[in-house]
Amino acid sequence: MAEISRNIQENITNIKTIFDKWGDIVEKEFVLDREDCYDGVSVYVVYIDGLCDHELIAVSYTHLT
Repeated sequence: MAEISRNIQENITNIKTIFDKWGDIVEKEFVLDREDCYDGVSVYVVYIDGLCDHELIAVSYTHLT
């Protein structure tokens, strides 16, 4: 199993490789550009469709951006 890296792109590549054949994996990637955090913070969210509350995820995303 792959270890978590400090490099987000490496982690994203590992997740895409591990879950390549899964059709119910949902991925969201975005960059936070807010005054109250460091510029250009990358965020990657991955979850299994049907096991998560889509409304809660949408609300959480709205609060982050």
